[in-house]
Amino acid sequence: GNVVNFSNKIIIITSPENTSSDDAYIVKNTRKVDGNIVKSFNNLGFNVELIKDSNIRKTDFSKYKLVFIGDDILRNTARYFDVSKYKTIIMNRNYGNEFGITDKDDISHLASNSPLNVNYGGKIVQVYTTAFYGGGTSLPYYYLSDANKAEGFKGIARTYMGNGLPFGDVVSVTDAGTKLKNGKISKENICFFGIAKTAYWTKEARDIFEKDCISFVAGGCSSDSECDDKNSHTEDSCINPGLNGKC
Repeated sequence: GNVVNFSNKIIIITSPENTSSDDAYIVKNTRKVDGNIVKSFNNLGFNVELIKDSNIRKTDFSKYKLVFIGDDILRNTARYFDVSKYKTIIMNRNYGNEFGITDKDDISHLASNSPLNVNYGGKIVQVYTTAFYGGGTSLPYYYLSDANKAEGFKGIARTYMGNGLPFGDVVSVTDAGTKLKNGKISKENICFFGIAKTAYWTKEARDIFEKDCISFVAGGCSSDSECDDKNSHTEDSCINPGLNGKC
């Protein structure tokens, strides 16, 4: 299954093709679950179930496919959840150092007087519909600074401020074998997604979340070449290519 971590609870998402495959979403308050996040997982064929941050130590994450960590204060998750062991999506700016994706300078944030854009594959893409919350406060996105992020993270969407060069990853991914800043080695795919204010997402922001973050982390395999185990005595095949693909 897939595990998604949101706010203070965890949502367990089940693939309709395989009911034994679940995703978990960790949240702080089950009454404040982000419907936009749930919608994106539903769009990709997953069902969602919640798990509280307070129940982290009681949860067996080995039965889940993917964990989503949302934008909230999740002290138990930060302390007890080992990002290096599981397929994980992080949409949180509070625990970059604890999760091992940044050094002690942690995750940065950026805001502007106009709607924020990212550099996405060389194209400038607007990711929020407005520059401000309803009360007039600037609307930020989070990013992994080039100076602080763990080596091995690859920027999918980069910071953009006019004509200046990008200086961090707003959306960043890494796969198994990456040495994190806490000294641990990732065993699965990880995605950091800093466009966290989902009520203001543009269509492009949702597309990046679904195609470049969820699909990357939960994707399994899409071709036989991705299953090459460097062993000449085995046949390398991707069964059911896509989100539920298996080598």
